[in-house]
Amino acid sequence: MTTYSELTQQFGDQYVAAVKRTGDAVADGVTRLTSLVDLDKVPFVADIAKTVTAFGATLPQPADIVEANFALAERVVVAQRDFATRVLGKVEPKAEDKSAG
Repeated sequence: MTTYSELTQQFGDQYVAAVKRTGDAVADGVTRLTSLVDLDKVPFVADIAKTVTAFGATLPQPADIVEANFALAERVVVAQRDFATRVLGKVEPKAEDKSAG
């Protein structure tokens, strides 16, 4: 019989593979789209460029935003795991209680 951990691992593998496939498809689509569109002729692109130029020194780089947010997410997940483990430790019957029952 498949254990819960094995089922979770299988689901996780499938989910991560789907996320990667989706990411690849989106990246490919963006690459194709940008090769087909003349960005100089898209009205709002010039406005974005002006804004970035005006505030460029104060705006974080996109890669910095991604790194900072994923670092935060990792810290939150660790804290949530610690919390759940501590709560379970308080409510699970002790080993000696299990053997007595």
